[in-house]
Amino acid sequence: MFISIRSAICHCLKNTSIRTSRGYCTSTTESPFKSIYNIFDKYKFKDQKLSNDDLWITPQPISLSTSNPINTNYQQLLMDRLKSFDAVSVGTQLVKSKSKRNSNLVEVHIDKVKMENKEYLDDFANHFSIYPHKYYKDSVIWSQQLLPNAKEIVLPRHSNKKLDEITFDYLFPILSFLSVYHQKKCDSGENELPFSFMIQSTVISDHKDEEILEKLSDQSRSLRSSIIQRIERTRKRLLKGMVDYDCDSSVLKDKSPYLVQLLLVNTHKVYVSVNRLTYSQEIGWGYPLPFLNGTIPMKRDQTHPSRAYKKLLEVFGILGYTPSGKSTCVDLGSAPGGWISLLLQINPDLRILSCDRSSLVNSLERNANVKHFIDDGSQWFPEEKVDWLFNDMAMPPPKSLETLEKWLKRSDVHHFVWAVKFVTSTDHQKIFDQIHGLMRKLKIEKYFIKHLLNQGNEIMIVGCK
Repeated sequence: MFISIRSAICHCLKNTSIRTSRGYCTSTTESPFKSIYNIFDKYKFKDQKLSNDDLWITPQPISLSTSNPINTNYQQLLMDRLKSFDAVSVGTQLVKSKSKRNSNLVEVHIDKVKMENKEYLDDFANHFSIYPHKYYKDSVIWSQQLLPNAKEIVLPRHSNKKLDEITFDYLFPILSFLSVYHQKKCDSGENELPFSFMIQSTVISDHKDEEILEKLSDQSRSLRSSIIQRIERTRKRLLKGMVDYDCDSSVLKDKSPYLVQLLLVNTHKVYVSVNRLTYSQEIGWGYPLPFLNGTIPMKRDQTHPSRAYKKLLEVFGILGYTPSGKSTCVDLGSAPGGWISLLLQINPDLRILSCDRSSLVNSLERNANVKHFIDDGSQWFPEEKVDWLFNDMAMPPPKSLETLEKWLKRSDVHHFVWAVKFVTSTDHQKIFDQIHGLMRKLKIEKYFIKHLLNQGNEIMIVGCK
């Protein structure tokens, strides 16, 4: 499904009234969008089509334990969830689905409907501010990253242009429009942030040849650099809104930039996606994630007693915050202490109540802020007030959810990070339905379910009350 720009935006910009900070006017010469129409015309953008296809990157997880091997086809799990969206595989790690999002630009031609121009401009801008979790629900569980409205750009044979030039011709009008659109909103006193964007470029290819993959990586980096250079030469002030993709997450939260993703699959094909980042103070980042390829950067840290700390690092990366102050945390299934070690590294003032049938490493057993109980974590409940609940126990999903329900019925638990571990072949959707049913029963709305890259045959439930 595609959106015709010629029949919508260009006609709209030329012929209908436009609201300015002083009201409405019918002359394009008085409109801040005149320059945008000229850009659409110059770069033949009005002859383009905006894609309604979404591109998914399926996980390539890292096994943490030989006792919990990874043998699950995550791409198939994702495609099963996307059946109603006509999903197709376009590579060993890529799935394309057709969006069913409603849009005036899809359903009608503007020259056939008498509506104020502002509404169509809003609709066009909103095409780059979708919220995928509202449409795809449990599908995002099995996704590493999502490229909403991914435009497939292919370098034609015998073309005089290069791939970076064709990509720029598509991308530059979009960024220019969004820049003017946001400026107009700000000038009108509307509750809108100044325009900002970030550009990420990466490679996902089915090539096995290391030399070819290295060349593609070089081309990917060159593609990003070339587009930035072209923006600087063409409309330098656009770069004032660019933020580095490796900047501190607090900057991204404040600016809410548009994420430009350039996904190179071979030397002559790239997928281009532009979508605004979304962040919730309670449950963190939505899709697309702000991290390159959806992978939260982390360094190997051998100071922790197990590699399980990486799962918790992923969770905190998505949440964008960690336990603060002198919060009391419960860690179930804690031995030998990977999560506890990370928590104290992040915040040494935390008070941690730990429970496992085994002991912690000596350094944590001796820590004054850690109180460890040798007990069955599914039956143990402390009397102390608890702020954060963490669980990494291995037990059947029904028993795991039964234990989670007991904890969440406590009034003191505010945040929870709960691992549910599957056994061999599992009806995953049945478990997800049970999780959603439990949250409805307890009237908890702020939560998400995610398969982490550092998890095996398991998922994580993360939320707050």
